[in-house]
Amino acid sequence: MLGAIIGDMVGAPYEFDRGNKTKDFPFWVRKSQFSDDTVMTVAVAQALMKADGAKNNEILLAVQESMRKWGRKYPYSGYGVLFSRWLHSADPKPYGSFGNGSAMRVSSVGFMYDTIERTRRVVALTAMVTHNHPEGIKGAEATASAIFPCYWTPFAARPRQISGCSFRTTALRTEPSGWSGKSALPTRGSHPAPNREKSWGLPATLFP
Repeated sequence: MLGAIIGDMVGAPYEFDRGNKTKDFPFWVRKSQFSDDTVMTVAVAQALMKADGAKNNEILLAVQESMRKWGRKYPYSGYGVLFSRWLHSADPKPYGSFGNGSAMRVSSVGFMYDTIERTRRVVALTAMVTHNHPEGIKGAEATASAIFPCYWTPFAARPRQISGCSFRTTALRTEPSGWSGKSALPTRGSHPAPNREKSWGLPATLFP
C-alpha cells in the first residue's frame, strides 16, 4: 500500500502529461500530492479490515460506506464526474464504468487473503460498487492477482506471465487462462511448489 501511495504522489504531477516518456524526472516536486487513488486505497483497506469474514453483500456495503466517507472527507482529490455524482448521491448505484479507478484502489486486497480464489472474489466486490462493467472488474482482479504472489510466494516460484494473462469474467469469479483454479497459489506449468514455511516463516496451515 505504501508503494501504491508513494507512486500516486510521485506520478501525480505527470498524470496528464502527453509528452516524452522518460525516467529522467524529479522524483519529488512541489506538486507531488496524493490523489483520489490514494484516498480510495485507504478507504477500501479500512472497509475490508472491518468486514473481515463478512458475507458478500456485507462487504459491498462496507466498501461503499467507507469510500463515500473518505471521499467526502477529501473532496478535492481529483475525482471524475461520474464518481463525484456517486459520492454525493442519496442513493448510490454502480454506473457501469470500465475505467481504471477500480484497479487503482485494490493494493491492499492482494495481500489480505491467503488464497487467490478469495482474493479475486473480494476484489471483484470492491470494483462492483462503482465499476460493474466486466472490464472494470477484470482490471481490478488482474491488479490484485499480480500483487498476490509477490506477497505470498517466494520469488523463484512466482508465475512468470502474470501481466500477460487474459481474464474472462463470470459474475464474481474470474479465471485467468493458464492458471490452476484449485490451488491456493497461482502456479503455472512446472514451477515447483515452494516450501512456504521454510522460505517465509509462514505456518503451512495457511495454505491448503
